[in-house]
Amino acid sequence: MSALASVVPLAFAGAASASESTCLERWARHYVGVPQTERFQYETEQTIKNGPTMRTVFRQIDSTHWMTEAVDPDSLAWTLSHSGTMFTSSDKGKTWSVLRTIDEAENAAGRKRYEEQAKSATDAICDQETVDGVTYERLAANFMSEIGLKTQNRFTYWVDEATGQVMISRYETEAESFSSVTVQRRVAFDMDDLPRPTSN
Repeated sequence: MSALASVVPLAFAGAASASESTCLERWARHYVGVPQTERFQYETEQTIKNGPTMRTVFRQIDSTHWMTEAVDPDSLAWTLSHSGTMFTSSDKGKTWSVLRTIDEAENAAGRKRYEEQAKSATDAICDQETVDGVTYERLAANFMSEIGLKTQNRFTYWVDEATGQVMISRYETEAESFSSVTVQRRVAFDMDDLPRPTSN
């Protein structure tokens, strides 16, 4: 059975012990975000308790040029970041309209909030696990978040030890009136390039 077939129960404890610190640092590195220097693509499936399952594809050329494609339901809008501007498309990428200008100061502040939040993570696990015949380093931890919505979370990353790339991610989120499980899988990049609309 795949390691992703069952939900890991959420369990929240107090401050991390000294023995957890190095493991938590490794987990936090991926939670905050490792800079990507090459093209990559993730297929994402989010299942909402008592709600729909949504599927998207995320493709990134670099940190300033990326696109999210709605797969199921395919009626949802696509989003694209390019040259400091966020765009949206309601016709599957045929045309794009400006959504907003990206505020780099706001992005930096957001990253800082994630860094601070990662420091309070607990119940870290760092080991090896085989998923679909491939052995990965597994990094998992629990944390509380009040960014947007107060939630309890367990984030797990399966990392290719040779490249340091996250190949599979699982995000379990619980709030008072909301619960979801999101799984991302890294797959081969399947486009020559991403759209390059202009804001003019």
